[in-house]
Amino acid sequence: AQVRCGGDFTARLVHGALIEALGDIRIETESLNSQLKSRGSIIIDGTVASGQCLALKGFEAKIVGGAGKALTKISSGVDFLVLDQVERVKGELRALHDDLENIGRLLGPMFENCPTEEEFEAMIPGKRGRVHALFARIDDLVGKIDDTRAELARVDVEAARSGNDKVNVNGTLHEAAVIELQDARKFIDDVRQGPMSIISRPDGQGLLFLDHTPLD
Repeated sequence: AQVRCGGDFTARLVHGALIEALGDIRIETESLNSQLKSRGSIIIDGTVASGQCLALKGFEAKIVGGAGKALTKISSGVDFLVLDQVERVKGELRALHDDLENIGRLLGPMFENCPTEEEFEAMIPGKRGRVHALFARIDDLVGKIDDTRAELARVDVEAARSGNDKVNVNGTLHEAAVIELQDARKFIDDVRQGPMSIISRPDGQGLLFLDHTPLD
């Protein structure tokens, strides 16, 4: 199931679902193998196991992960809409580079060493026209690549503007969970008992596991 809503989303449980909300997401008992994306906070009164949760304004659950080895990925402090935009721009940039490589293969050695004016004039008219069109396409692609790189730099900066990069676990944090806050990422390889609050270190070098405090 896929649900996209412009405000808050509340459910008793979700299984195998994609939920995107511009407000908060609250699950009463269980989120299993689902993707939860919120521009607010994500609160799970019970268990979240496998799948992904991405919240802008903080994440809280009683139990994170399960006895199995399926990954449960928790991210907080970033805007999922901005992340989607970053991935879109990266895809556009890859496509532009692919086009440039294809033109390079068509031009062969001329791609690295442009023909002189005499060499260009000596070509038969049909080939001259094709080569001219390919080099014009290169100029167009280079301009688009520069513009796309500038857009990527802009959205990367926007993505780095964190919201509330904090994760609260009120009960158990199981192994095979992954916690991502800003640029810090931690794979949990042991079972940890809460209640606890997880935040990124001030220097950005890892995470801190602290006594529990409210999200806000």
